[in-house]
Amino acid sequence: MRCVIIILVLLVATPRAFADEAKLAEKTRVPASYAGLGIEANDQRQGRLGFSGDAGLRLDNSPLFLRARLTFGLSGADGHYEQLRVGLEGRSCGRMWVCVFAGLDFGGQRDHAVGAPFNFQGWLDNEPPPMTVVDSLDVLLVPRIGIETPTKFRARIALDAVMFKELEGQGTTGVAWTPSISAAYTF
Repeated sequence: MRCVIIILVLLVATPRAFADEAKLAEKTRVPASYAGLGIEANDQRQGRLGFSGDAGLRLDNSPLFLRARLTFGLSGADGHYEQLRVGLEGRSCGRMWVCVFAGLDFGGQRDHAVGAPFNFQGWLDNEPPPMTVVDSLDVLLVPRIGIETPTKFRARIALDAVMFKELEGQGTTGVAWTPSISAAYTF
């Protein structure tokens, strides 16, 4: 009798398990392409706040995407910057409720930073710090990691390590850690 009950339970549970597996596979499948909008912040030369648009196209049936990103925003108190990047991004969703991604971008930026560096002593003495103006063209190499929701409309959180080298002037180099949040539509 026990054997019959076990077989009945298995017969009833197995199709449900496969149906749940199929639903999970469809929900977490890697889409063929995506397009998104986001916001980012960093302190590369001055405090910066930018808005970005990015898009990606999956390479064949692999988890790799060819991607492009355009960012523009405020640099310092009265400056602006623009970035254009292209790169590769890999994604994995598996059985998790979040997907992970990592990528490497290459690109360039024009940065016109206008502002004053923060000076604590000057702030205490009520003295305005001197204004600085930096106008530069930079080459960028950007490793990036992040997480996203495995849904048609995806919420994404990323951390980019924007490594830059100034092509004009003093040849300044550095890394700006850039957190960002965005929303993407997959299709």
